[in-house]
Amino acid sequence: MKRILVVDDKEENQYFLRSLFEGNGYAVDLAVNGAEALAKARQHPPDVIIADILMPVMDGFALCREWKQDAQLKSVPFVFYTATYTDERDREFALSLGAERFLVKPAEPEVLLALLRELVAAPVPAAVSAAPDARETVYLKQYNQVLIRKLEAKMEQLEAVNRRLEQDITERERTEDKLREAEARYHTLFDQSPDGIVIIDPETARPIEFNTTAHRLLGYTREEFAQLCLAEINDAEPPDNIRTRIARVLREGRGEFNTRYRTKPGEMRNLQVTAQLLDIQGHRVYHCIWRDITERLKSERLARRSQRLESIGTLAGGVAHDLNNALVPILMGVEMLRMQYPQEPELVEMFQSSAKRAADMVRQLLTFAKGVEGARVSIQLTHLLKEVQGIMRGTFPKNIEVAVNCERDLPTVLGDATQLHQVLLNLCVNARDAMPQGGLLTLEAQRVKMDAAYASAIPDALPGEYVAVRVRDQGTGMPPEILERIFDPFFTTKGPDKGTGLGLSTAIGIVKGHAGFMQVYSQPGEGSAFTFYLPAERVDASFPEAPKAEPAFRGQGEMVLIVDDEASMRTMTSAVLRRLNLKPVIAGDGADGLLQAAKHRMDLRAIITDLHMPNMDGLNFIRVLRRMLPDIPVVVTSGLLEEAAAKEFKTLGAVIHLDKPFTEPQLAAVLQGILVTKPAGAKRM
Repeated sequence: MKRILVVDDKEENQYFLRSLFEGNGYAVDLAVNGAEALAKARQHPPDVIIADILMPVMDGFALCREWKQDAQLKSVPFVFYTATYTDERDREFALSLGAERFLVKPAEPEVLLALLRELVAAPVPAAVSAAPDARETVYLKQYNQVLIRKLEAKMEQLEAVNRRLEQDITERERTEDKLREAEARYHTLFDQSPDGIVIIDPETARPIEFNTTAHRLLGYTREEFAQLCLAEINDAEPPDNIRTRIARVLREGRGEFNTRYRTKPGEMRNLQVTAQLLDIQGHRVYHCIWRDITERLKSERLARRSQRLESIGTLAGGVAHDLNNALVPILMGVEMLRMQYPQEPELVEMFQSSAKRAADMVRQLLTFAKGVEGARVSIQLTHLLKEVQGIMRGTFPKNIEVAVNCERDLPTVLGDATQLHQVLLNLCVNARDAMPQGGLLTLEAQRVKMDAAYASAIPDALPGEYVAVRVRDQGTGMPPEILERIFDPFFTTKGPDKGTGLGLSTAIGIVKGHAGFMQVYSQPGEGSAFTFYLPAERVDASFPEAPKAEPAFRGQGEMVLIVDDEASMRTMTSAVLRRLNLKPVIAGDGADGLLQAAKHRMDLRAIITDLHMPNMDGLNFIRVLRRMLPDIPVVVTSGLLEEAAAKEFKTLGAVIHLDKPFTEPQLAAVLQGILVTKPAGAKRM
């Protein structure tokens, strides 16, 4: 049996050739390199050797050279069976070494078998005729060239692999950069979030991880916050405390609720918490987002309080309207009482004073309800202070003594008496609340001349002459941090049922509206003093001539229509008109007024109408009346005239507004202006 020696370092090539040859009756020996092949061949020379070129230890070219120089083996045919990356120069070099054949992988099995049959039967080729030294030189030269080509091929392969590695490294570095950027963005968003983010251990209620906002919300350092048990500073009661909420989120997986925490300085903060249960590497944690809603809740409370104040204002406006209708007959009837009972002037004066005081209270209600400003008139503040003193003596606790000290010959100020009255009452009520154990409350007024240097040191002050009004108490006083905020709207140190926080802000607003300013002095335990300055009214130094007494107005029997839904108003106004020698005609509402106007259109000289009436109010009444009597004078009586209605009355023409409650002289002056001359006491629209 012919023996074939197969030399190849690849196991799959050995398996293929062995299976092929043994299946066709050949014996096969195997070797993985040239050195092993020489050793086996010298022990058992084969009939044919088939060898690869690239192999470890000894390659195919070196094996062929040694093979052909061995006396025992040189007659055995040598066949190269190598890979496809060889070229023609490899073939030439292999044949020059004495190889009988040079095949390129993969060859067809029939080709290999035919080659074996040919080589086994063929004579051994003659040796190379060249001299030994010459053959050695040629061999080395050719062998070096082959090795160089093989090295160059390997270098190209290594360079390609290196380029791929460089690309992989670059891509990995780019990926790592992106990961670092993503991590930096995450930490930036995490730490700079306006909301607190806290990851809590459900068992201990301690923060595992948290951002900067979270620990700042409660005023602790990062180290303190990390060791903090949040359940210990949570102020909410069950079922809203943090432990109960954690248990609920552990059951449900998610939750949103409001709770309270005590900060390190001791302040309570309201937090809105959105929480969910997360599983991080097999550990359940409680992930929370904290949002501080303390100011929002405070704003909501203030908004609800403002809504209540608005409702109270609407109610006050309605009460003021009804009081006006009740006071008008009293004020107009005082003149009749004075004529009928001349022997009781003090009693009549008391009735008139009480009615005027009630009318002033109504104006205060309207000012509170709608912000209505009264007319600016000359006011002697001494009288105003004494009036406030009388009110306080009747309403304040008996353990509070009220004293008034006013400089003599104070100049008057130009202002709204009702609003200044409100300023004094607000300051006095605050003084009363600051003296729960009683004490002395002093009201003072004096003339103050302020030069430019003094005025420049005080905000809102201008050089000139002022009347300074001071409200001084012996109460608890205020620390500096409270003193800085007392004029802020809705700021109050009183309980929710004792103050709205609007008193001082309203007071300073009124004072500034009168071109004045306010100063405050207060020390804890030493009481407080509020001083507001109002510009003194400039009066001509020359003595004005005494006005000549005008004769009392007497009509000539002119007909005047009275339109009012209040029977007492119609009755008293009719009586006053008859006293003024006028002929009254009455109507209960606007519709009735139109009937009466149509009936007496040839004789009517003026119309007095209320604004707020059922069925047809005063505005609609005048709209229709102008189509019937476009030029007749109309007097609108009301306690409060809205701006929109005033503008429309102005477009209707010849309409005069008379504030309720009014007196008989005021009504007489208006009618005199309509029927005789230009009115002096009413506001023409």
